[in-house]
This record gives sequence, C-alpha cells and structure tokens, in this order.
Amino acid sequence: MKEFIVKTEMSEVKFNFPTNLDELSKEYLLGVTEGIVVAPNYSLIGLVYHEKLSTLFMTCRSKKKNASIGVIPIFIKSGAGEKSIVDDAKVGQKLLIASSQIQLAHQCAAPSNRLTLDYFANVINNATDKDLYQTIASDKDQKEVFFVEFKIVPNCDIIALYDKPTQIENPYVKVIPIK
Repeated sequence: MKEFIVKTEMSEVKFNFPTNLDELSKEYLLGVTEGIVVAPNYSLIGLVYHEKLSTLFMTCRSKKKNASIGVIPIFIKSGAGEKSIVDDAKVGQKLLIASSQIQLAHQCAAPSNRLTLDYFANVINNATDKDLYQTIASDKDQKEVFFVEFKIVPNCDIIALYDKPTQIENPYVKVIPIK
C-alpha cells in the first residue's frame, strides 16, 4: 500500500493506494458493490487502472482526457442465468474480454467507491498544498497505484478467466540476473 495525503480547503484526504492487484481486497470489491443487483446473463466487472502517481498528477493538472493508463478487467459478480464461464469465476479473477466490448459496456457507479480516477482528480484539482507536485516528484518509490471502476457486460462477452500462472522453468528463455 502507498499512503498519500492531500490537503484541500475543506478536508485532508488520506489515500491508501493498492500497489498491486492482490492488495485490492475481495471484501472491498464486494462491499462497494453490495447494492448492485445484476440482471440474468450479465456480470459486474471491475476495471482496475494502474499508473504512477506522478503521471496521474500531471494528467490531472494539465486536464488531459486521453491519458494512456493500463487497465486490468476483473470479475466481481454475475446475475443468475444460463450456464456460462462465469459460473466458476472468483471475485477479483482476471478476465479476457475484448476492449471494444468494455467500451460498449454499461458504466456502473458504486457511490461508496472512492478509489476512482475521477475522485482522485477532483481531490488533486482542489488541493491547497502548493508543494504537492514536489512531494510526488521527489518520491523515490515510484510504484504504480491502483484504482477501480465498474461496468456491466453480457456474460457471453467474457471469453476466459485466468489466475496467476504457476511458475514453470521456461526451456526457451532464461533470465540470469547480473550480480
């Protein structure tokens, strides 16, 4: 987790950003989406965005709308329906789904989810700390941080589920660290 504090006129906002996918807990994902009832044959998915804070800060300050940020689609829950691949899906499991299908999917607001790019941008744009950029730029630990937003897609658009691969010795490529 990466702690980041922003002061505004009205409050101090303390973020505890996940810095890897495993830190985005199933309890959080289910908690912020608890009130969302999914129609039969559809699934609620999470879009997990990840980028360095310095890049996000510069994007917010320059009002860029088309920043290139990595996205990982993950499974949250599905409605009842015909037998499909999502019947065996686990919360947080990675999905293979065409990016065009994600773009066409229905946006699903989870009001209690403040781990969003829009919320972060709003806080940054209302910051009163003049040294905020210096704080971010001088951070030697430039890890990516994670955000999550939600969409609803038809189950038929989800073409595969996958977990972390088991480690096997690759007979074709070997990386030997230099000491």
